Amino acid sequence: MRECYYLRLDDACPTWHRERWLRVLDLLSDRGVIPLIAVVPDNRDPDLVHQKPDPGFWDQVKTWQGAGWVLGLHGYQHRLQKRPRGLVPRNAYGEWAGEDPEHQRETMRRAWALVRQQGWLPSWWVAPAHNMDRGTLQALESETSIRNISDGWTRRPYRRWGFVWLPQQLGQPRRMGGGFWTICLHPNMMSGDDFDRLKTWLKKRPPLGQWNEVLAAAHDYGFEDGIMHGIWALRHRVTSALKAVL
Repeated sequence: MRECYYLRLDDACPTWHRERWLRVLDLLSDRGVIPLIAVVPDNRDPDLVHQKPDPGFWDQVKTWQGAGWVLGLHGYQHRLQKRPRGLVPRNAYGEWAGEDPEHQRETMRRAWALVRQQGWLPSWWVAPAHNMDRGTLQALESETSIRNISDGWTRRPYRRWGFVWLPQQLGQPRRMGGGFWTICLHPNMMSGDDFDRLKTWLKKRPPLGQWNEVLAAAHDYGFEDGIMHGIWALRHRVTSALKAVL
């Protein structure tokens, strides 16, 4: 299986840490890397308030779109609370899983209307805290044009429940061998060491994937994907439990 990497940047919103974001984006642009930028349309999460609202933020989002960068809808208001673990069982908190399906459709409808009002068009879904359920997918299908999801624990993209899924497995840049690997970074929180680590990794010229190749590479979700998903989910639960004890 070929080896390729994708970069995803989470939590873009008007109260972003603009200097850290631009430092990362300038580095990626210099290297010709096109990231997936996950944008919160109406942030209400105090943990994402790093500076005063940037009056030029939405113009910046439209500039990214015009430059061919990939945009993701990162929930609605990023209000995280206790939730069932959902389809990708990483966290028992989030914004979507466990809500009544009709309520999810209404929330998605409001999010999509706001996106259109702001003048940008996301093509990927990025669930806050990886937290979503089948009701979320139904809301996406009925209320948006999004048919791609950045999440999951397999080694290659797949089709399931009417969507193409590109797995998101890593929180730091590192080589993994054969597979499609998405590295999720949070520029608002990146330190100088984090930036240097990314810069060093990119200097080694890892094989970077092209976003337009994902659809062609996707296959129907099968037994091997289920096994891989189960292994990663179990490892995640064990690691989380050990961290809680220690």
